[in-house]
Amino acid sequence: MSKKLLKVVASGLTALMLAGVLPLTGLAFSTLNLVSATAVTQSIYTLEVQAVGVPADGAVQYRTQTGSWAAMTQDSGQTDHYLASDLTLAEGDNLYTVRIADVAASTLVQSDYTVAYTANFHLVSDATTSMSPYTFLVDVDSVPFLGKVQYRSAGLLALWIDMAKDGANYTATTSSLNDGVNHLAVRTLYANGTVASEDTMTVNYIPYELALTSATSSTLSTYPLTVTATAANLADKLVQFRVTSAIVPTWITMTAQGNDSFTHDLNLAEGANTIEVRIADNNGTELFKANYTITYHQSVTLPLDTYTLELTSATTSSVATYLLAVKATAEYDNPISKLVQFRVTSAIVPTWITMTAQGNDSFTHDLNLAEGANTIEVRIAEQDATELVKANYTITYNRSIVLPGDPTCVHNDLPETYQYCDAIHFNYDLGTFTGDGNGNFRGSDGVLRAEAAKILNVAKKVNLSAYTNTGNGGFSDTIAGSWYMKYLKASKDNGVITGYPNGTFGPSNTVIRAEFAVMVTRALGINLDGACDADYASDIAADTYWETSACYLVKNNYLNLANGKFNPTEPMTREDIARMLFAMESHFTL
Repeated sequence: MSKKLLKVVASGLTALMLAGVLPLTGLAFSTLNLVSATAVTQSIYTLEVQAVGVPADGAVQYRTQTGSWAAMTQDSGQTDHYLASDLTLAEGDNLYTVRIADVAASTLVQSDYTVAYTANFHLVSDATTSMSPYTFLVDVDSVPFLGKVQYRSAGLLALWIDMAKDGANYTATTSSLNDGVNHLAVRTLYANGTVASEDTMTVNYIPYELALTSATSSTLSTYPLTVTATAANLADKLVQFRVTSAIVPTWITMTAQGNDSFTHDLNLAEGANTIEVRIADNNGTELFKANYTITYHQSVTLPLDTYTLELTSATTSSVATYLLAVKATAEYDNPISKLVQFRVTSAIVPTWITMTAQGNDSFTHDLNLAEGANTIEVRIAEQDATELVKANYTITYNRSIVLPGDPTCVHNDLPETYQYCDAIHFNYDLGTFTGDGNGNFRGSDGVLRAEAAKILNVAKKVNLSAYTNTGNGGFSDTIAGSWYMKYLKASKDNGVITGYPNGTFGPSNTVIRAEFAVMVTRALGINLDGACDADYASDIAADTYWETSACYLVKNNYLNLANGKFNPTEPMTREDIARMLFAMESHFTL
């Protein structure tokens, strides 16, 4: 075939692909070309590529040599151009890898690009500081004859300010810095006022902070003073204390107990002791200081009966998974600095388990109840497990206990003749579906992706003690502090979820049958080899991310079909999931 004819064929195929007649992923016509410069003199850089043949549900992503894949943004003016803005270059060569990926995050085409950054400006002062305002020093390679060096804070409306010559360098003092990363623009001017060169310096501001972490009262004169300290370059600083009432108040350097914790024993006087704690440089120059009052009462003794325990959770439950909650107080040691523990006396090996503090005097822990009466012992103990006080409580679990108005099938909106009542009881005991605030099941409602993550964590009784709701879990559309964050983090760590290729998770999206099929088989660690050994449904598509999971569920009668179809994009309802988990009950432990 002639070269001319090959060009005609290639051009025709490309036109068909762009018109949507041929699938983009079916042919290897995805290409990448670097548009942005490969040699720059400014450290803040926008990486721009032209990407041809990006699948409809695919993504254009980039990463550094040590980083992970991150999504690039499509240019609104040129739809085949993609951008990664505000990248900070290191002096010299910077390597970026760019790829086009399909919906399953498989690489279609990938290219490496080297961007060379030659700096005219070099930050001499610390790039991380706890000083605000901040005096910074810049080394400038080349300043025009009779020219100037100027700086301004980030933002087009900020004014340019002349920097002063300081030996071989240039210096200026900023206004107050913002917490975290601050950008300072620096430039040189010719004698006629035109710009010769310009770049951006990055300064990270970490405010000084001190926090007392030891108790504010003591019944012992020997007291372990403990604080946490925050500062830029803390390893190069001193954390010191002194007792102001001492005859000669002397600064004493505390001992580091990790990255930010410092401790030192001191002898307290009877009554209130004022303690000054400071952060200082290695020359003893004070940078930040805080005052604390520690009260010592030698005459105070703490008999056992000064400690009290009170059960604050319910004494009956219709759910096997029960949140035990108690209030623990003491006359002097308040908040409690001791261990608050519980054990189930009917357990094969009754073991004391430490409860989690939920404030000054509240402590909680999940436990699994047995049918009938459960005797729970709760105690306050010293750190060496010496028991100070103990109380016994009886928690009755009876799954036949129903909410007000419930006929016989647990929930108010399910009649006693409900055909899947066994599945409802099973899920109720498992803790996956316990009803809404009105005692209803709402079986036809769709399940959100965040809810699906929680359901599978609860069903598998995943230990969530290491997870909190802080942070966004690595997803760009999740909100720190949301109720679902600990479940997403656990699910991500256990390989149950990965999110969408664009870095989002879609917590409020309704989970579809294809997605939940993958989630449940991953959560249970199912071996899917050979799962698709027959045609189990007419619409189970080959080579999709959900194919083998769907085959496994249908093959084992775990998920119902509609007219012989799997319907991968249909939403999963609460009833669908309840029936599936009941069908798979051998995989769970009540």
